[in-house]
Amino acid sequence: MSDAFGGSRIGSQEAFTRALIAFIAGPLCARHTRLRQPVNVDAFTPLFETGIVDSLGIIDLLAFVETTTGTPVPMRLIDMQFFGTVDRIVRTFW
Repeated sequence: MSDAFGGSRIGSQEAFTRALIAFIAGPLCARHTRLRQPVNVDAFTPLFETGIVDSLGIIDLLAFVETTTGTPVPMRLIDMQFFGTVDRIVRTFW
């Protein structure tokens, strides 16, 4: 999933934010999004409401977060309230 980004831990919050945006707009959308136009993702783009992330895409996103932070995501945090935007993901998991 995150192999395209080296599969290694990211060293800063800013780098994590940039990597998340690049992963979501690139590989994640290429695999899971049925949107007909290019996707412009920023830290506050609603990921589920816009259709950028779907029920299968969340699995790839979860794996990316775990790989880049080096920490497993607890089951209780696998929820749209924590994965709804890049900003929420960063605030919750960084």
